[in-house]
Amino acid sequence: MYNYIFSIQNQKLKEYELLFVDDFSLDNGTKTITDLQKKDERIKLIKNKKNMGTLYSRYIGQLNAKADYIIFTDCDDFVMENGIINSYQYAKKNNIDIIQFHIVRQEKNNIFISNFCNYFKQTINQPYLSYAHYYDFKNKKGYEYNYALWNKLIKRNIVNKAFKWIGENYLKEKIVIHNDLIVLFSLLRNANSYKYIDEIGYYYYKINKNSISNSWQNLTKSNNILHSCFVIIKFLYEKTDNNYLDKLFSIYKVENFYNVYNHLYKYLNDKEWGLGIGDWG
Repeated sequence: MYNYIFSIQNQKLKEYELLFVDDFSLDNGTKTITDLQKKDERIKLIKNKKNMGTLYSRYIGQLNAKADYIIFTDCDDFVMENGIINSYQYAKKNNIDIIQFHIVRQEKNNIFISNFCNYFKQTINQPYLSYAHYYDFKNKKGYEYNYALWNKLIKRNIVNKAFKWIGENYLKEKIVIHNDLIVLFSLLRNANSYKYIDEIGYYYYKINKNSISNSWQNLTKSNNILHSCFVIIKFLYEKTDNNYLDKLFSIYKVENFYNVYNHLYKYLNDKEWGLGIGDWG
């Protein structure tokens, strides 16, 4: 956590607020934050009265934010020195609702830079409606917006609208995997512009042994993962309008969850389930 906090404090953009939401944790993280608050008034701590999950904690965090733009981050990663300032200056100058930047990604001993298709380097207006332009029907493959939140700088008013659109019932669901997808889907429905910039802004570690994505062999966590997948599918189904573009977005995203089901099914039954989008209909 210290490396993460120091990476924020070392940003070239000095006018920021760093909000932590303590989701009724049982570790010493809160003490670390309160100690640092004494030295840095930009650090703020919000405590949930009970464990509410990541989605609700993000909702509470953005409710308490005062800055014009928001970035959601994980405390086991860190933000590059220019990660915020370049995105912020570009967004302000060009009045962009959502800015996405490159990340350095580490998975075990593999480190690489995550970039994006050249097609995305233009400013995308009405980003949700433009999704169909990035779908390859022949190969049944969609070019990703990338639904992670930690590689995006987003206007606070767009974030506010997105969480209101999600609704309280879903915000209180404990979605343990891919809850970013619900937020991105809602952001795209409320944003007017989306832009990729050629900047490296974030260092992402995917090596946490205690993370949900590395806990398949725990049956309780596996059940939570399955529950989360069904909740997300239900959300997409309920929130999409009955038109072609909406269903296209949902179908492509639901396909991702079959990989999750296959992984769990293989663990529980020692064989692949084997159903993919090519088998539909």
